[in-house]
Amino acid sequence: MKISVITNGISQDYETCCKVLKETGVQYAELQEVYGRRVELLTEAQAGQIKALNQQYGITPVSVTTHAFAGVDVMGLEIGDETYEKHLNLLKNGIRMAKIVGAPCWASCSICRPQFVFSPDKEGSRG
Repeated sequence: MKISVITNGISQDYETCCKVLKETGVQYAELQEVYGRRVELLTEAQAGQIKALNQQYGITPVSVTTHAFAGVDVMGLEIGDETYEKHLNLLKNGIRMAKIVGAPCWASCSICRPQFVFSPDKEGSRG
């Protein structure tokens, strides 16, 4: 069995995280937030720093997780509108970051908790 760690559960400072992983013998890292930023908001320079630290400490990135489209109401979203384009670009940047750091997988944590108010109308449907 191989164990990986979601790095921001250890530290937002990636080198601190790498040191802890090396000390504990954990080789695999999952990236969601680094340097106080979600992965899809990192710069290419920051991703390059992560890649260099991975090589220095023998860490293998297994995935990055983006939060593109998180909390976006799909019923209020139109393909091509400003919100759609903003989140699509975040998703693209998350994939770009995965490629730079060498993570073969990416995930999108776009789950949002629907805010439903249930009140039956005359036909008994939810509205």
